Parts: sequence; structure tokens; C-alpha cells
Amino acid sequence: MDITMGLFLLSMIFILGAIVGSFLNVVILRHNTGKSLSGRSGCMVCGGVLSALELVPIFSFLFQNGNCTKCNSKISLQYILVELGTAVLFVLTSIFAYTHSVSLVGLIVLLLAMSTLVVLATYDFKHTILPDKYTYSFIALATIFAMMPDKTIIDLGWQLFAGLTTALPIFALWFFSKGKAMGFGDVKLSVGMGIFLGVYMGISAVWYAFVIGAVYGLVLMALKKAGAKSEVPFGPFLILGFLIALFMGIGFMEVVNSISLI
Repeated sequence: MDITMGLFLLSMIFILGAIVGSFLNVVILRHNTGKSLSGRSGCMVCGGVLSALELVPIFSFLFQNGNCTKCNSKISLQYILVELGTAVLFVLTSIFAYTHSVSLVGLIVLLLAMSTLVVLATYDFKHTILPDKYTYSFIALATIFAMMPDKTIIDLGWQLFAGLTTALPIFALWFFSKGKAMGFGDVKLSVGMGIFLGVYMGISAVWYAFVIGAVYGLVLMALKKAGAKSEVPFGPFLILGFLIALFMGIGFMEVVNSISLI
């Protein structure tokens, strides 16, 4: 593929991702509120209906300096972070699909999965809960991806086994702590991760999540923003571990071996 054409396609994918991210913000903000996904968006403070120019992903936030043009109240950083994050994820996923010869259908499934993860990570960070609607959707998308052409029933069986194996450490923490150390939503999320990644990379993703989560917790405690008993959502760390394992293709043993060589 010509470099110019490649950059153009990636730019279009970035724009598509930003537009999808804008919609995902609506999904996140209206979930479990009784509001439908249809209807115009408005300011969360004054309720003013947003114009078309105020709904341009990423750029509207920047041009308005993060303020509502009607009441001048601060707009949540969630809007631009979700839009930008989804755009970047769409680009990375497309590059991954191209380098791994994933079919167009497979790419669509991956993009849907990434969109679902954005919703899960953001909602869990805000409300410390992973909605079943989206965790089950992620598991379904993982299973569909595992059933892509050239896969046998045995291959699918191994991927499902990988999902259960990946979830085992999370399930153990949930079970023995009686839900205090880990939520069952994290167990279900890790099942989908394992189906996508396989046993080795799935467990590696969980390991990354624990490491990143521990570092995050220590930083919060050092800054005195959280105590030892503070509730920290684990879903975003699991998702970050999943993305590291998927895009970088690095298992925890490779990390251990690299450290041992230092």
C-alpha cells in the first residue's frame, strides 16, 4: 500500500473513531438513566441544546476551551478523552488487523469490541461497576472473533477454555474475598479477554492489570488521595492489560526475562 494512501486511510479511521467516541459518550452518560440514545445532546449543567458546531468531536471541546458556550460551565474531560481514546484505538486496531491479515469482518468485530471496552472502562471508572449488558456483549464479540473462517470447533473450544482459565485468578479473588476484593463483573470481563487472547496472553493481560493497578494504588496513597480501604475500579486496569497484550504481543515471561537481563 502506498504511504500516502495509508496515511489517508488512517486519518479517515481516526475521524471515524472520534465520531464513534462521541456517540459512546452518549451511551455512557445515558446508561441506566432511563433516557434513550435518541434526541439532541445538551449541556449537563444548564440543559441548553448543543448546536452542530458544538458537537464536532475533539475540536468543539478545544475551540470552546472546555466550557459551555451558553452558561460557561466546565465541560467534563470525559468527552474529549473518550473521543480521542476511541480514535486512537480505532487506528491501532486497524494497523493490528492489517499486519495480522484480519479480514474486513474480523476488523469490524474488533472495532465493536474496542468500542465496548471504552464504554466499560469509562463507566467502571465513574461508577465502579461493569454493566452486564456490555460485558456480555464483549464476550459475544470475542466468541464471534474466535469463530472466524479457518477456525475449527476444536480451535473454538480452546479459546473458550482460555477464557475460563484467564478468569480463574479473578474468580478466586472474588470468591475467597466474598466480592470485597474483586467484583464479579471483572470475572466476566476477563473471560472475554481470554477468548480473544488465548491462555498465555490472557493470563499475561491479567498480570499486567495487577501490576498497573498496584502502581496506581500506591501513587494515590502517596498523594494522600486514597486510603488503604478506598474502592478502586479494576475494570480499566484489566482493559489496559488486554490492550498491551493484544497490540504489543508481550507476555509476562518476556517481561521477566528482560528484567533478569538488566
